[in-house]
Amino acid sequence: MKSRKLGAELELFLTKDDIPATPKDWAIIVNRAVSAGYSAITEPYNGLALGASGKNGWFILDNNCAIVELVSLPFCDLDATIDNLENLLAFFESITPEYRLHWVSQYAPPNEDEYWNRTVSTGLYSIVRHQNWGHWHLMNSLAFQPAIDISTPEIPAVLRTLYLTAPLFVHLYGGHDIKNTPRLQNWLHAIPYSAQRTGLPTREINSLDDYVANLLDLPAFIVSNSVKNGELAFFDTQNGRPRVSDVVFNGATAFRVHHIPTTSQMRTDKIGYDKTYVNGSLANFYALSLPFWHCRLVFDAGVGTIDGDVGKITRAIEKSDKLYVELRHIGTPQNMMELRKIYQVFVNLVERAQEINQTISPLISWQEAQDENRLAVQNGALGDKSKLVFDTLKELGLFQKEETI
Repeated sequence: MKSRKLGAELELFLTKDDIPATPKDWAIIVNRAVSAGYSAITEPYNGLALGASGKNGWFILDNNCAIVELVSLPFCDLDATIDNLENLLAFFESITPEYRLHWVSQYAPPNEDEYWNRTVSTGLYSIVRHQNWGHWHLMNSLAFQPAIDISTPEIPAVLRTLYLTAPLFVHLYGGHDIKNTPRLQNWLHAIPYSAQRTGLPTREINSLDDYVANLLDLPAFIVSNSVKNGELAFFDTQNGRPRVSDVVFNGATAFRVHHIPTTSQMRTDKIGYDKTYVNGSLANFYALSLPFWHCRLVFDAGVGTIDGDVGKITRAIEKSDKLYVELRHIGTPQNMMELRKIYQVFVNLVERAQEINQTISPLISWQEAQDENRLAVQNGALGDKSKLVFDTLKELGLFQKEETI
């Protein structure tokens, strides 16, 4: 295997006496981590401790106070990455002896009232409230998200391979612990314009240019490079406008959040914001276009103007010092052994993407992959084309001959 960094994010559900953790519990846990030598990760608006970082990585509040996201530092060896994740998990367990961590993809069906009782004030949730998003649908959904470095020449084949195999892996690893609440189905209710922003990109991808074209067609999201200053900006995407292309080529009006109430009435409190004008640039392009597809290309486009030249975006991504794929369609495994097995499968997919893409592209079209993805997301069902993909991957040695679906 060529040298490439491998990172990992693991979400686990946290309870105390069978009750989901609360904001008060979370504050206690972070204080314990800081006392043990970790550094607090704070919310820029109100100083709330969202998590803590240390030598093995960091853990952070995700979605609400009962979900902990453990993020391992990346290594160029899968065993080293997973060992590091295990060490981070061991530290977290050492400071939470009275709590229980649940390895599940869907802990319970979502409940909106419970969501607001367990949520803390952050910049993200101010947008949720203002836009009236159904973000609460994600409150009990968890995931395992590998992050795998790739090189510029690998981009087209890796993206196509991961998207065309997505329906198969949603069926295998997507996480349907509660059949009437499929984990990935929740994203369709939680994300505005989810038909474009989740699952597979709308336009078929054969090149990096195709990927960028899909990003430009999305409704504009946020300006995240201002959040550290307590100036997170977001867009009122009524009727799907403005799109990323509108912001990039013409500029658009956004809303800058300058104040978030810290009372317990998060559901109804009014946030403070004003209008601001945003011009798309290389620095803010990633967050402007942030998708929630099953596979997301993560990059740092640097700084500079775009000036209506889409080629500037593509060239900036090609030169990015940070370039990796983040997998978003995998549920939380049942244990670390299963996590290791799943991760190895995706490392093998990326390593052999050129060969696999050439082999499976004649078997399943982009439209067929989209159709079968909908089946898999809704109830875990596996379409006929994806069954062919599985048989082919087994012939290529990605699965053991005795494995079945």
